[in-house]
Amino acid sequence: MVDAVSICTPPDAHAAIALHALGRGIHVLCEKPLAHTLEAGRQMAAAAAQSRALFMTAFRHRFLPAIRKLKELIDAGRVGRPRVPAELLLRSGRGTGKLWFGRKAVAGGGTLMDTSSHSVDLFRFLFGEIVEQHAVMHRHLDGTDVEDASVLVVRAERGAVGSLTASWSQARESRRSRSWDATDGSSSITRRAAKSG
Repeated sequence: MVDAVSICTPPDAHAAIALHALGRGIHVLCEKPLAHTLEAGRQMAAAAAQSRALFMTAFRHRFLPAIRKLKELIDAGRVGRPRVPAELLLRSGRGTGKLWFGRKAVAGGGTLMDTSSHSVDLFRFLFGEIVEQHAVMHRHLDGTDVEDASVLVVRAERGAVGSLTASWSQARESRRSRSWDATDGSSSITRRAAKSG
């Protein structure tokens, strides 16, 4: 007997596996992005609503100790009212065209769908539901049909305005940084990867 499945395939295979499991009452943890098309995502959401099984997208960043602590501080009002959170992810995209990440039919999209989905989840988790959003995207890399650079600006119900930037078109250094500014405090986290090439 199978109690749960963890779906870690490319996004175009997520729906078939999730629908099969949910239809049999098997719990599902699904890697992000949830699906490669809006239709497939809606099918999964409908199946999850009808199933007795638990269904969750694998947004693991919200469980990191630093994020949990920040959430605790925000909820307790210890940092004041959040104003301008920002997230930046830069990495080299060499070889992306040879991977499923660079093919829209498989991935559904590029940096905005794949990478920034974590950023959107964290923004909603920490600051509330998004009521307004604007995005700009571009494809710099050859051999792909998805965006490799994107900036998403979002606003939460309570007024926090976030800037969520992702790029797979960096020449060398990869890094991720997160910063949060509020009326009574701020914090930041930066992680750098080794230089490539």
